[in-house]
Amino acid sequence: MAFFIKPIRKKAHEFILARLIPLQKEVQTAQTVAQINHQQTMQVLQAIAKHLNPELLNELPQLTTASHIATGDVVISPNYAKVLTRDDVFLASFPRSGNTWTQVMIAGIVYPPNTVNSLGDLADYIPDPNQRFTIHNRYSTPRVVKTHQPYHQREGSLNEALYGKFIYVMRHPYKVMNSYYDFERFRAPHLFTTMGAFVEQVVMGGYHFGNWGEHVLSWEYAAKKATSLFLRYEDMTKDAIGTIKTIANFLGHPVDDAKAADIKHYSSQENMIEMDKRGAEIVPGYAFVRRGEDRQTVTKETLTDDMKAMIVAYNQKQMDAWGYLADGSVADDYAMKGKTFRP
Repeated sequence: MAFFIKPIRKKAHEFILARLIPLQKEVQTAQTVAQINHQQTMQVLQAIAKHLNPELLNELPQLTTASHIATGDVVISPNYAKVLTRDDVFLASFPRSGNTWTQVMIAGIVYPPNTVNSLGDLADYIPDPNQRFTIHNRYSTPRVVKTHQPYHQREGSLNEALYGKFIYVMRHPYKVMNSYYDFERFRAPHLFTTMGAFVEQVVMGGYHFGNWGEHVLSWEYAAKKATSLFLRYEDMTKDAIGTIKTIANFLGHPVDDAKAADIKHYSSQENMIEMDKRGAEIVPGYAFVRRGEDRQTVTKETLTDDMKAMIVAYNQKQMDAWGYLADGSVADDYAMKGKTFRP
């Protein structure tokens, strides 16, 4: 019987693979018309492959969600999940929650001074496996890997040895949504006519990385079996020195007060604005680091009371869990300056 099964399995493998890859063109057409979520689409293909033959996943390339979104293209990149290791420490967050700021802090902690001189260079030293993964031997130990994926959509999810240690940065969902809309509206102005349409799609889980509360919840789940550090953006702004020392200890690179002060200056808003001007732009024409609540889109929209009510309705549990109030503030009596969880 085995003599017959092996060639049949091989032919089935070839048959399925030959038909999965051409689906990209059909998906591209559908996305242009219906704005289908890129990541969810690729997950469907991956789920089909996994069900029929797990070996197909090694041949099915990964989807890059961040590139060419303005045209609705399905962008394919190498399967960077293959180069992840069990020693990697992951830096996770919902978009526009302070991930870039935290990356600059980490770069100052784990790399020699002046290693990272521009924000565009960050991806070479703190890579994102969903975008591009520069292969070199100059990574820190441990290597820190950035991601915006919710835990259940993480790269390399089939490898149970990964994601044993991570940092999760969160921010009040009102601030996140204002910044997120401004960012997406700038680079893909045709996708959303109003901020209300954007907020509705995000809270319903229909945009790239799902809903804020579900994203936070997914990494809370991950903390059940991983060593993890949860940070609130609001606490980071109040105590940058304390945050830097907490992160440094978590990564196994403790720093003294003088070094922490140097890193605070290095990761300051003023220095990051200058770093944003040097080297390749993360998003051409967009000031990635801005002062206050400046908007770069033409409409300069912000959240209305109805939009805030919608965000609360879909995120109440996680907002309560982390001290985020419906009036846009953070609970004064909520003492959270870096929560560390160990499985």
